[in-house]
Amino acid sequence: MRIAFVTPRFYPHIGGVETHVFEIARRMKEFEVEVLATDPSGKLKRAEEIEGIRVRKFKSYAPSNAYFFSPELWSYLKKHSRDYDLIHAHNFHAFPALYAALSRPKKFVFTPHYHGHAHSFFRNLLFGIYRLYAGRIFHLADVVICVSRFERELILRDFKPKRVELIPNGVNFDFAEKRKAGNKILFVGRIEKYKGLDFVVKALKILPEFRLKIVGDGSYKGKIIKLAKRLGVLERVSFFQDLSREELVKRYSEASVLVLLSKFEAYSSRTCETDRKDFKS
Repeated sequence: MRIAFVTPRFYPHIGGVETHVFEIARRMKEFEVEVLATDPSGKLKRAEEIEGIRVRKFKSYAPSNAYFFSPELWSYLKKHSRDYDLIHAHNFHAFPALYAALSRPKKFVFTPHYHGHAHSFFRNLLFGIYRLYAGRIFHLADVVICVSRFERELILRDFKPKRVELIPNGVNFDFAEKRKAGNKILFVGRIEKYKGLDFVVKALKILPEFRLKIVGDGSYKGKIIKLAKRLGVLERVSFFQDLSREELVKRYSEASVLVLLSKFEAYSSRTCETDRKDFKS
């Protein structure tokens, strides 16, 4: 059986969707599995193998790390979608899932990671228009998989697909190592305004014994740096990205506090990982 996972980004990028796809794909090695992702930077390998998973990357345009327009991926799917027995697309909030749906695969599974909002006022205006058109993804899917009851309620309210299943995010037990002592605050994910990192940086002002470790990248990074500099806490803020799996596990094991202050999430995999460790939250 040949299966393709379609996602806006994949490793070495670290985020909830990227981790979700990776954890599923690496557990399906008895099948012929490929991940089809985009690369806005144009610097990553076009084809590679990551822990036994074949990965193809296609050029895309992603202003402020959003949308992920990729005519190249769309062209590939139009020609090859029926070469796969099943295509599993992820993330309603970017174009690759729409490409997958419109390519008319033999079987189509959709995990939307839907939270009903875009990440700024202007994006929300565009999102309202996009949602009217892209809502057809839900009707073309043989099954829609939701990762939380909250997400399922939103989807049933906004789209009414023909079949919905609830499968919560799993937990990677690699992150259950005993943590080391130390006053380190950890954030893992995309650096966007709605993630609430600015509140953590402001808190450092009254928590002089703590350091903040940020794993990820995003459009709000520059403003976080400026804020930390203005508050005089920049020397206690460190940024990491493109970490290997082993390096990410190490960051988890060293942290004493993990933060998640998002205004909205479909279901945060970081919360699950926190529950498996001796974290404060």
